[in-house]
Amino acid sequence: MRNAIGKFLLLVAVGVIAIACKDNKPKTPSTYKIEINIEQGEKYAHIMDSVEILYYDKGFKAIPLQRVPYNNGKFTFELEDTIKNEKLKTIVEYYSAEQIGDSAVISDRTTLITGLVIKGTKLGKMKNITFNPLFTVYGAKSSSGVYVHVNKNCEVTMDKVIGPQRYVFNLKLVKGYNFIQNIQSVENGMMKTVYTTQQQGKLSWSIWQ
Repeated sequence: MRNAIGKFLLLVAVGVIAIACKDNKPKTPSTYKIEINIEQGEKYAHIMDSVEILYYDKGFKAIPLQRVPYNNGKFTFELEDTIKNEKLKTIVEYYSAEQIGDSAVISDRTTLITGLVIKGTKLGKMKNITFNPLFTVYGAKSSSGVYVHVNKNCEVTMDKVIGPQRYVFNLKLVKGYNFIQNIQSVENGMMKTVYTTQQQGKLSWSIWQ
């Protein structure tokens, strides 16, 4: 009887240890993918062999996140979903006072934000080559965008004329990486700039040198 009880208790102990070990397994960090396909990308293969994605802190220090082969203009970044850096601009600082100021409704003005930049490199050295997402949006004069990272969920809304321009913000940012598109158009003779997280139009990537 005692032997049977001892075996039972041993099995229970082993089960508890197994569950504890399972719960203590390190969690695999989630990743955010940015896939880029440059039209006729092979034309630029002689000026770069890899591409790097980076961001700037509040002091304009460049901080690299990942480097991948250029692969004739077809490449993918897989970024860990969190930038652990407190030396970033708040969302109010990120946009100029002329654009946002006290006019916008912001769910959390302490939200830290940084924009991502994609640069071409060759033999390990960064070149004056920048990748830019451009959009074709019906009725717009121009449209581009930027990947950003925020440290918490944040919403920004505004529709106001400031000086000679009308600014419209419709941002629903989630903690981690997001894409913000800006759309410029002329409406009733006035320049209108819209910032939105709702992607519109056809995307194509351009290379600026």
